[in-house]
Formats: sequence, structure tokens, C-alpha cells
Amino acid sequence: HLAAQLDAMTTAEALERQLEDWRAAIAGYQVDFAREREAVQLLKNEVARLCDEAAALERGEREAKEALELASEEQQLESECRELEQTIAAVRNWRARGLTQ
Repeated sequence: HLAAQLDAMTTAEALERQLEDWRAAIAGYQVDFAREREAVQLLKNEVARLCDEAAALERGEREAKEALELASEEQQLESECRELEQTIAAVRNWRARGLTQ
């Protein structure tokens, strides 16, 4: 009878230790899971930041291309303006010579 009680106590103690070990393992997994969830959130935030940065770079690239096109058009217009000024000056000069002759 005493041996059976000792055996039952030993079994109960072993089960309590096993339950305690499982609780510790579950707590460890919960901590690991929380850390992983935090790491995933940090990665998501980094991806969102990089996407925003890429969009800003694309906008900047488009604006730079537009600025180059506008500068090219401006140079072309300035060149045409100089040509027109020279043509007007030549016509005025031609008229002035024609009137004085």
C-alpha cells in the first residue's frame, strides 16, 4: 500500500515537473513569437519606407527629365529669338539703306 502511494506521488511529481517544463516552453515560444512578430512589423515598416523613397525618387527623376526638356526648349527658343532679332535688324538695315539711296 505504501509503495503504491509512493509510486503515485512520484508519478504526480513527475507530471507536475513535466507540466512546469511545458509551461516554460510555451512561455519561451510566446516570447519568440512576440519577437518575430515585432521583427516582421519592423520589416513591413522598412518596406513601406523604401516604397515611399522609391516613389519619391521616381517623381524626382520625372521632374529632372521635365526640367531638362524645358531647358532644351528654352535654349531653342532663345536661339530662334536671336535669329529673329538678327533678321529684323537686317530688314531694318536694308530699309534704311533703301531709303537713303
